[in-house]
Amino acid sequence: MSEAKRLRSLEDENAKLKRLLAEAMLDIAVLKDISAKMVTPDAKRDAVDHALEEFGLSERRACRVIGTDRTSVRCRATRDDDGVLCARPTALAQERRRFGYRRLHVLLRREGHAVNKKRVQRLYREEWLRKTAAIRMAEAGATNAEIKAWTGHKTDSEVARDIKAANKARLADAAAAKMANLETGLAESDRK
Repeated sequence: MSEAKRLRSLEDENAKLKRLLAEAMLDIAVLKDISAKMVTPDAKRDAVDHALEEFGLSERRACRVIGTDRTSVRCRATRDDDGVLCARPTALAQERRRFGYRRLHVLLRREGHAVNKKRVQRLYREEWLRKTAAIRMAEAGATNAEIKAWTGHKTDSEVARDIKAANKARLADAAAAKMANLETGLAESDRK
């Protein structure tokens, strides 16, 4: 092989390596620019859209860099609006405070709403109804095990997170009672 052909093949290989390096650097720049935790399909869609607009990447390449499937980027959710249905479980939960999402589901079905149990559970969770039930139970003096059994919490840490405010209020009430006892004790000692 002549020196000119060998030199030409080395130049072609060098250009190819430079192109690969530039693409890898662009991929790194895209990931650094996004730098958010992408767990949900919506977050991945937003990241792909950002890469398309800011860096001018193709959809295929942006999806490969971000690590998502192209069909999930193209497919948009067509879920019905929960605005109408969202208010009713909240109203029912205020009327019947002890009811969980399963019982609310039965009541909604009786009222004629075509809704499944998982959707009611999601709405229940989004509206913090489970948290308010846990807080009410904690204020009534229920234990963590009782709260978990009633509200459907899985772990003690979930219960602790939800009833933190109730625990603070209970501690404040106990401190106020102790202060009142202390003041009455001091007032009685001053009389003697």
